[in-house]
Amino acid sequence: MDVIADTNIASTFGKIERFDLLEALFPNSTLFISISVDNEVARAEKERNLVRIIRKKAKVISPTKIERKIAESLLSKRNMGKAEAECIAIAKSRGMLLLTNDKIAVKEARKAGAYVMDLTGIIRELWKQRMISKEDAKSLINEIEKKDNIIFIDKDTIFG
Repeated sequence: MDVIADTNIASTFGKIERFDLLEALFPNSTLFISISVDNEVARAEKERNLVRIIRKKAKVISPTKIERKIAESLLSKRNMGKAEAECIAIAKSRGMLLLTNDKIAVKEARKAGAYVMDLTGIIRELWKQRMISKEDAKSLINEIEKKDNIIFIDKDTIFG
């Protein structure tokens, strides 16, 4: 199953320069970002290195006409970004796994019947599949919190 990452996941793994973890977790998958995610990342003018890292590791895809309609429908119902709505539509339509850390996007993706995994789930799977140790997972969490200003309120669920 191929994987599509929204802006927050692509940005997080780009900032810590650890796309290798996603590649290890999804070894037979292609990692995609939508054109809207690419546009959002490109607007981060002071993050040129981040843009380079993400574009090197993820393929940019555009939504089909039907997927754009699905995204527009999601946008009309919920307060979410265009990139998240586009990624949900693509994931659902193409049977991809959506990687997002946006709570609304997770909820809407599940409601739409799309496969979805959040940041906590990614780290949990890396640990459960013994791709990283518990100590490495804790270090990864600390690095993400420091470099991407994310606070993990559910750290305990990773190892439970």
